[in-house]
Amino acid sequence: MEIGDRIRKARQERGLTVRELGALIGKSGSAVSLWESGGGITIDNRINLAAALDIPITDLIPMPKGADVQTCSAQEALLLDRFRAMSPRLREAYLRLLIAQSPPPDDAAP
Repeated sequence: MEIGDRIRKARQERGLTVRELGALIGKSGSAVSLWESGGGITIDNRINLAAALDIPITDLIPMPKGADVQTCSAQEALLLDRFRAMSPRLREAYLRLLIAQSPPPDDAAP
């Protein structure tokens, strides 16, 4: 499922309009519509959306094509377990740090 579809599904499950979701994060309803249609979305907007929709931020971060979490190494599995055990606030801080150190995803706005 694409990120835009995930945003739409989570929004609809919470009974929110695009305008209401936009207001929750300080953006316009047309911005939310753009993201749901596959438009570029910054990491800050992804973090705000995840918080507003009460979904994990990882739901709004694209996985590389062909990535399979089931085939991760023991070290990667340990890292993932420890990451999942962190508080949401600490996870967001680590994600911001990691994302700042890496190139933007293909679907991010320039």
